[in-house]
Amino acid sequence: DYEELDAYLKQFGRDYPKELGFRPGAPNTEGGESWVTNYDEILEELKEMGYTPAPRETEADASGEINTMDRRLKERAYLSVKDKGSNGGWAPFPTTFVGEDETILAAAKRATSEAVGSKLELYCPSNCPLAVDMYAYKEPKDHFGIKTFFLKMQFDDGDVDDKKMQAEDYGWLARDEVVDRIKEQRGDVQSKLYHYLL
Repeated sequence: DYEELDAYLKQFGRDYPKELGFRPGAPNTEGGESWVTNYDEILEELKEMGYTPAPRETEADASGEINTMDRRLKERAYLSVKDKGSNGGWAPFPTTFVGEDETILAAAKRATSEAVGSKLELYCPSNCPLAVDMYAYKEPKDHFGIKTFFLKMQFDDGDVDDKKMQAEDYGWLARDEVVDRIKEQRGDVQSKLYHYLL
């Protein structure tokens, strides 16, 4: 079925009107040159017009401050928390148990607001988890183990509320920092999960 559908769609090709110019390498309407350019070329043109870009390295990068989003600007930042009583361990993300009549998404939002306060607004593009990590108990109790579901949450607005925060500490960490902390605390196998997840 897939091969038939693929063959059917391929007969139409990917020819778009040239004047639209939205595909890579498509000529522009002024003379046949490609409109696709790279970041460095754009930056050079802006410098010629008198634009000076802000530095990508911040004071927080120089000082090692992790409690601000104004750091590691070239990369994504992930909210990591240090729970009270965790013996110095950092959780890669806020976690909680899902309540009786609660969705996984509602539980994720609750875990974040409990950990770092409710001033941080997050947007979740989907109810579908990105991944699941399963841990089986050696001796089953009420249940056989723990499943940890990972949801993608995007920062929208606000900041961490230091007064209502229940976590001991928090940090906005880059991918390599999260992976290094997990490797140090839990070993190579767990760190690979976070390496590919992030």
